[in-house]
Amino acid sequence: GPELVPAAFLKVQGSDPTGECDLLSAFFNSFNPSGILSSQNPFLMYDNGNTSLPYSDTIANDKKYSLTIFINNQASLGNYSFRFNAKDRLGLVSDTLTKIIRIY
Repeated sequence: GPELVPAAFLKVQGSDPTGECDLLSAFFNSFNPSGILSSQNPFLMYDNGNTSLPYSDTIANDKKYSLTIFINNQASLGNYSFRFNAKDRLGLVSDTLTKIIRIY
């Protein structure tokens, strides 16, 4: 059967023009090689200082948000798209940062 294996450690650093203390969260949505959204979207990233999986964050409250993602060993091969955003305490969402991870 399918098995989940650690695939990638993801980290983003957030900032806000009104001050870093205004940042509330960071998250991403992932899309498989066919462009289909993951059923688990959105993935919340962590800034909690918890180094255990899946959090993988080394320093709490440094505005560097982390997450280790797991991929099913039967996942489709190809380019997965990850679209990152941050949200501030007013509910405003950042511009989107898109990165590609190739699974082969």
